Amino acid sequence: MITNNELDIHVSGHGHEEDHKLMLGLIKPDYFLPYYTQALERYSHRKLALDMGMDDNNILMPEGNGAVLEIYKDKIILSPNRLKLDTIIVDGKGI
Repeated sequence: MITNNELDIHVSGHGHEEDHKLMLGLIKPDYFLPYYTQALERYSHRKLALDMGMDDNNILMPEGNGAVLEIYKDKIILSPNRLKLDTIIVDGKGI
């Protein structure tokens, strides 16, 4: 890994479509959780996984904060339960 401590570099942080195809093709995950960016990109990544033959039931798309994943030895599901979370705004002067 190269960091900006060694070189003055910057990367976007997200791969392009072909990078995602390569990752999914090499890893062949049983379950897929595209939950790391804005909704448009998550749903685009979901569509890519579907286009590559992944089972829709194995693509987990939690909606909003507080979603709970239940992880078992043989399956992962989105729980009907939700965590109650408060909204916290950090403005640099206090919380």
